[in-house]
Amino acid sequence: MNPSFWYLKLNKTSYKLRTSTRLLLLTVRSRNIVSSYINHAEFNAKFLVVGGGSGGITVASTLTKKFGTGTVWIVEPSEHHYYRSLWPMMSYGKRISSQSQKPTRKVLPYGCEWLKTAATDFDPDNKSIFTESGDKVNYEYLIVAIGVQSQFEQVKGLVKALKNGSATSIFGNNNVPKIYESLQELQPGKALFSCSNSAINCDMTTLSMIYLADEYLRQANIRTKVQMDLFTPFKQLFLVNKYSKRLDEICRQKKLNVHKGFDLIEVDSERKVACFKKGDLQCSERLETKYDHLYVAPHLVPPKVLSCSKLAGIDGMLDVDSQTLIHKRFPTIFGIGDCIGCGVGRSFGAVGAQAKYSGYASCSIFTGNNKLLFAEYDYNFEPLETFPFDQSKERKSLFLLQRDYFPELYWNGLIKGKWDDPIRWRKFLRIRDKFMEKRKK
Repeated sequence: MNPSFWYLKLNKTSYKLRTSTRLLLLTVRSRNIVSSYINHAEFNAKFLVVGGGSGGITVASTLTKKFGTGTVWIVEPSEHHYYRSLWPMMSYGKRISSQSQKPTRKVLPYGCEWLKTAATDFDPDNKSIFTESGDKVNYEYLIVAIGVQSQFEQVKGLVKALKNGSATSIFGNNNVPKIYESLQELQPGKALFSCSNSAINCDMTTLSMIYLADEYLRQANIRTKVQMDLFTPFKQLFLVNKYSKRLDEICRQKKLNVHKGFDLIEVDSERKVACFKKGDLQCSERLETKYDHLYVAPHLVPPKVLSCSKLAGIDGMLDVDSQTLIHKRFPTIFGIGDCIGCGVGRSFGAVGAQAKYSGYASCSIFTGNNKLLFAEYDYNFEPLETFPFDQSKERKSLFLLQRDYFPELYWNGLIKGKWDDPIRWRKFLRIRDKFMEKRKK
């Protein structure tokens, strides 16, 4: 018999698995879990967090520390938690010492109640949700951190192309190794990289992927034999003009062909042909081009459980105030992460800032040759940089931070509720700069 769901509770002494007929005691290192088999139960939570990604676990950690054991419940079906910022480097064979995934039970805060299931319905009028197993959870406060989902099927033929290996994507836990394999097989020909047409933000991952692919091909001494084309449905490469101009310069330096305003609509994996349409709805211009290597970032949409609920706005995203993250119609409901649709970028920097409502976001863009451009900006898409140098210039020091320091900051700082955003560092560096200027005078 398959249990309807597993109810897990973190504690320091034991790992107990209860069913209706038996009790099994296990010890799992220093943190342990209580599981019980329950059928169609009803629970009451002071704080209920739906979604166990970066945003959900960060908020759960912060609230658990402040309000104590048993006050915070989290609904999340996944066995593993991922730090995806390392995936672009891993996709092109770079050695990474830091972990990009850990079991979910190991990253949950001590004292947080975990329902290992998915939410299927929100009932904000009665302050409750229903789970995949048919259970009901009542709450005093709800934090929606349900994220977004990849919609490969919105591009005709893309699902088939991904399955037979004629297209690749970093989105999806099993796709990362396939990108490197595909690039190793690439002979002189044509490589296409297609950005996502998402309402959430400009797609920075695809830029990292084409820059890293360029570096790999140069090291393999076949770059001059491969034509590389970047397609984006947007009018510029980045939301912030300062960084967008620099990214255009990098594309010209690397001799990458950039096609702005083109959205991928179809992939013919048999002929290896990609079809793009001009982004303007009044324009019927189509462009078909053959390829030997195709990388695609899919459309990103909110899960149906959110988009079809009373919590969603016109665009299907969680309808919250972009400054307070409080729901516009239900004041006991808050949002965090990609599902709020504020268009500030997908990064743990954005999550940390949202947790403190500080209006900050950041994006890391790998530019090749062990260098990185680190974009920091506010909700008005104006630069909000931390370091005392121009961050639109890619640097090796920033690459090393992304590779070695940021993963540790993520696992041991952000999701443990110990870090929000670099406001304090920014203030410290500015004070230091003023002090050094006075000394020079």
